[in-house]
Amino acid sequence: WDDDLGFLLVGALQAPDQPWCFKEMLPLLLRGLRAHRRDGYRSLLLAGAKRKPTSPVWERLEAALQRRYVRGIDPELLRSGKRKGHVQGYGDVGLYHAEHQTSIMPGLTHPQGLRWKLEHWPAWLELAALRQIKAWPDADDGAAIDALLARPPFARQFPEGVRTRLEIGPGRSRRIVGLFGGDAARARSVVSQALLFADLLRPHDKEFRRLRRTQGLGVGCFTVRGFWMAYQRDRRFPALDTRTFCPGFTGALKGAENTKLRQATGVELSTAAGGSINW
Repeated sequence: WDDDLGFLLVGALQAPDQPWCFKEMLPLLLRGLRAHRRDGYRSLLLAGAKRKPTSPVWERLEAALQRRYVRGIDPELLRSGKRKGHVQGYGDVGLYHAEHQTSIMPGLTHPQGLRWKLEHWPAWLELAALRQIKAWPDADDGAAIDALLARPPFARQFPEGVRTRLEIGPGRSRRIVGLFGGDAARARSVVSQALLFADLLRPHDKEFRRLRRTQGLGVGCFTVRGFWMAYQRDRRFPALDTRTFCPGFTGALKGAENTKLRQATGVELSTAAGGSINW
């Protein structure tokens, strides 16, 4: 198993909330990915953010998506314009099964937009996002995180590392570590995770930022959150730590505790070791 390829598939396929079309599209997607990786994404980098497919395999993938899009619809309804296709669906029709349609692009149909994303996002994922995550400090390495906070561009924001004071109200401030009960290791990990999350969305590195803007169109918080959700069960990438940080979920734990959710409703948030983050 190629961990890097696994990361590409997680990033490319998770963001639209697991479209039903993945199983049908996977052989063509893998063929296109192999070609991309074999030539170092050269054809994509030359194409920039252009909208047309860069090779016949991506043309075939777009055609396959189009077939799923219109499958089972009365041809007369398509000709008349009363129907365009199945955006959402089940089984062998439709492109998505939930609301996360990250491939909507002005001037492109749903199949064209999803093809563009599956074709282009791997360049951003492998040449930028994956490199950022691999270069980031291990979440358990306190000395490396302290060194990260002491270097530009973070040194100005964190002049005393996790002992830096934050304003928490008019005339009031607390040290970051104090917000975590004095647990410096937890404070370091949380700060490191939050900075990595922000850097993936808007990289400080100019080349990574260029790739994000040209090859990662449509990437947002939901997409980046998916990395933490996907790797919650292992430490394959030591920089990612869901013990201290999982966007959209860690805050929910505290909120559930403060509102006494379990006592009021019987619903409990579970983070059992080895289990899935779940209701």
